[in-house]
Order: sequence, then structure tokens, then C-alpha cells
Amino acid sequence: MARTQGLIFLIFLYYHVVCEGFDFTINSYSRDLQQTPNDRQKCGVLRCTETLPGVSNNTSNHPRRLTSMTVFKNRRSVGDNVENWQQLASVTEQQATLKRVSDGIRATGQLSEHKAELSLDLFKARDCQESPFSCVAVYVDDRGQTSVTNSIVGKAVDSQRDHTPQFRKLKRSLSLNDKQLYDQAISEVNMAQLLNLFQTRFDATMTRLDDSLRSLENRMEDKVGTMQAAVDNRINNLQNRLEDKLVNLHIHVKEALEHKKSTSPDVGNNYDELLSKFDVLENKMDDEIDTCVQKVMSHLHDERENISTQINTVINSVKSVEANVSIINGNVNKLETAVDQWALTAKEEDKKLTGLASGISLLSGLTQNLVSRFNTFSNSYAGGTLVPVKEFSDPFHTGRKEWKLVFRGTAYNNIQLYPAYMHGTGIPLEVEEGCKQFNRSLPCINHYRNRQAFDNWVGIDEVLFAIYKDDQMVQSVVFNGKGSTYTNWFTAGRVIQSSWDDLTSQPHNFFSIGGYEHSDPGHIRRFHINRDYDGGCNGFKGWFTIKDSVKSGCTAENTISMPMFNYATGKTFAAWTGSSVARADMIGIFVKYESM
Repeated sequence: MARTQGLIFLIFLYYHVVCEGFDFTINSYSRDLQQTPNDRQKCGVLRCTETLPGVSNNTSNHPRRLTSMTVFKNRRSVGDNVENWQQLASVTEQQATLKRVSDGIRATGQLSEHKAELSLDLFKARDCQESPFSCVAVYVDDRGQTSVTNSIVGKAVDSQRDHTPQFRKLKRSLSLNDKQLYDQAISEVNMAQLLNLFQTRFDATMTRLDDSLRSLENRMEDKVGTMQAAVDNRINNLQNRLEDKLVNLHIHVKEALEHKKSTSPDVGNNYDELLSKFDVLENKMDDEIDTCVQKVMSHLHDERENISTQINTVINSVKSVEANVSIINGNVNKLETAVDQWALTAKEEDKKLTGLASGISLLSGLTQNLVSRFNTFSNSYAGGTLVPVKEFSDPFHTGRKEWKLVFRGTAYNNIQLYPAYMHGTGIPLEVEEGCKQFNRSLPCINHYRNRQAFDNWVGIDEVLFAIYKDDQMVQSVVFNGKGSTYTNWFTAGRVIQSSWDDLTSQPHNFFSIGGYEHSDPGHIRRFHINRDYDGGCNGFKGWFTIKDSVKSGCTAENTISMPMFNYATGKTFAAWTGSSVARADMIGIFVKYESM
């Protein structure tokens, strides 16, 4: 494999898992950095398809049909091994076609008995670069037994190969220099990407800076010219108006004196004296006008000097920015030289990297073979042939099978429990047989709800609320179910017996299925049996609660997946921040009918 192909393998993500007729892929594309932020440009495409053989081509004794296909996204926090799977899109028998756009994803899909397809266009860079995705297809055969196919792709999946035994053995067989070169090649790719991004942004910044400076200079010159022209025009108008008034006044006075002289002979003796005084007055007015004009011109000159000083200050600031830009440009050139040296070193060691890539390709083939064998086993195991489910069970081991399971909640499957209990929201039409039992070795990624029992909640004598950890019932409460509904049986007044000795003797500030929902959306506690909130989070005490969201609350409740089941492990209530609290794996709700 050539070095160029190895780099493309690292830069552009492409993962492909194929298992018989099942196909799940992700293709990622490079974004155009010159695009404006308003442009909607996808960075990747997820496609999941499944095609079953037709009736004429099916050689199985029990042919299957597709009932649903769902794509999930994983959000895993650094250093945390708990997987947080969020549903992105789904097609089912009830909703066989899909076409919608939401939260940076455009999803289309369709489902028939023998073919299912989901296609998701991704627009968020973090989805294309960070998230692993899972596609789950659910089948049912002519006997009513279900099976599941599950496949995972994404960048994080590729990075997890470092932790497989085959990959660790391969890396131990390489020399120290080989591993250093492998890490160095990855650093070179990352640095080249960083340089390209920095150079693009640097050029764009320089262009905008030059344009702004030219625009500023043009605007300043235009304003100074406009102001100078306006002042000159006003001074000229003022001089012309004053001169016109003096001329008119001079003519008017001389005419008046001539008229007086002709009509009054005694005035004639003073005529020459008055005319002389008028000439003196006219000369004084001319001097005053000249003085005024000089003052205006002096003030205008001072203003022009002030504007010129401000322009020089701006120009000096621009020169300082240009000097800093030159320094940055020099650093970029040094960085490019270093990258060129790294590229030369990587080219000289191309043969060793080629051997490493060949080993990784071999490991990929072995991993796909292992995944195929595991899925084959999982499909047959999840179908229920090994695990028969009884309608009635004996959870207390009394020898009498009189309890019917109507609901099972599964912890940390990222499907809200309260909507699932109330309406069946998020639960597929067919779930794994393992979801109808309390054995964690059996596959189950869903909640279970017996719709027929909920729709016919009559004739019920007692209701059992059971908490399971490590496949064992660890706490339980039996309620009086007579005359109840599936929404009101969970109350303190209906408790008949409990493994907590003080459940009925101590006060409660919450004891209900709906529980507590904060005004901040997402902060939710369901099936909430709580004593008090005295002292805030440090004084928060109770018997059982379900954290039905990933919204941060008290420290004892913080989780990256939901739902989370917290319970007091002893015979009494406990502080949620104390040591007498644990997290359960499952909860079960059973009913016993009056005729049993």
C-alpha cells in the first residue's frame, strides 16, 4: 500500500461492515473552507440497508420478515466506559416511510417485509469526526420469534481496535522505531490540516484588513475635501454679502446727503465733513471684515491640523498591525519548513509504514470475521429458541406461579422509562425475549410493556414492584391493586408489605409514578419514593428513584446515560450521597389477579 493511500485512509473516514444481506456504512466528505457559514454542506452520509431473500429464494424452514430498523448515535465521555446511545431515526411496521430534517440530520427511509433502508445526511462536524453509530434491525419469523442484527461504524470504532488482543500482539511485534514513525505520520497529517486551515484564515484576514484600510483612507479624504469646500464656499458668500451691503449703504447715504444738500442749503457746509466720516467708517468696517475672515481661516487651519494628526495616528496603528502580521507570516514559514522536514522523514520510512498498514488490513479482516460469527450466534440466541417465556412466574420462590409480568424497565438503554410505561413510547412492536425475563446474560436493549394487560387493568388483586441487581431481586414492595388503575396503584396508602421496614412509618414528600419534574426541562425523577429534601443535595434521602434524563442534578444522580435506578440497599431509607445506596440493573412490575 502506497504512503498516499495510507494518508487518505487516515484523513477521510470510511468504515464498512457487511454481514450477509445486512450493510451499514459511513462516508465522510471534506468541507469547503471557502463556503460561507450560511451554506448547508453535509460532511457525511450514513446508510443502513437489509435485504432478505424472497419467498421463492428463501431456503429457511422458518422465513423471517423485517419489523423495524433503527440508527443510534453514541456519546461517550472521556474516561467513562458507560455507553450513551441516542436514537436518530427509525422505520417500523407502523411507520414504514420516513422523511424529515432535524438537529443537523436529514433522514429518509422505508421498510417492507423483505427490505429496509435508512439514509442519514450529517451536517455537524462532530457527528462525522467523533461519533460511533449503530444500526439495529429486528426480525420476526413465522413462529412469532424475534431476532436482531446490530452493527457499529464510526471513527471511535476504528480507534477501539487498538484495544483488541490481535492489535496489541501486532504492535508488540513491531520495533520502537516503527511505532514512533506510525505516531509521527499521524502528527504530520494533523499538522498539515492545521496549516491549511490557518493559511486560509490568515489570507482571508489580510484581505479584509487591506480592504478596511483602503476604505478608511478614502472616506477620510472625502470628508476632509467636502469640509474644506463647504468652509470656502461659506467664507466667499459672507464676503460677497458684506461687500454688497457696504456698497448699497454707501450709495444710499450719498443719495440721502445729495438730496439734503439740494433741499437744505445750510446742510451743504457739513456735506463734505459727513462724507469724510462715512469713508472712515467704511474703512473700519473693511478692517473688521478682514479680521473676522482671518480668525475663521486660522480656526479652519487648526481643525485641519487636528484631523491630520488623527489620520497619522491611525496610519501608525495600521503600520504596527502590518509589522505583527509580518512576524506571524515568518512563523508560518518556519512551521511550513518543519512540516516539509517531517514529510521527508515519513517518505524515507515509507516501507515500514506499508508493512504496518498491511498488518492493520489483516487485523481488520480477522475482526470482521469475528463480528460475523458473533452476530450469527447473537441472532440465533436472541430469537428465543433457547429461552422459553412463561406467562406466570414465581418471583418470591413460594412454589406458586401466580404473578404476571406486565412491565420490565432496563437501565441505561437511553429510552425514557416514564413514556414507555405510560404509552409504550420507544418500545418496538417486538422486543427480545430477554426483555421479558430477569437474566442479564440474555440480549435486551429495550423496555418491555404488556399492552394487553395495560389495556385491561381489571380484576387485579395485588401489584408487585421489584428491583433487580445482578439477576437477583434485592428490594420489593407489594401494593393493594383492587379498584386501581395502572397510573394510581403506586401510592403509600396501598402498600401491603415491603422489604423496607420503615416505608409506611416514615413521612414522604414524594410517593408516585409521576414523581418530580423540575422546571428546567430534562431534570426528571420517576417512580419516586422520597422522604425529604432537607439540606439540599447533601440531605436528599429516600428509598427509590429513577433518573429519567441525563440532565445534571445532584452529584449522586449524575450520569451520561438514562434511565438510572437508585435504591436504598438496607432495611430503611438512606441518604442518596451515602454508602447505603446502589444502582439497579432492572425493575419489574407484576400483577396478581383476584381469581389466582
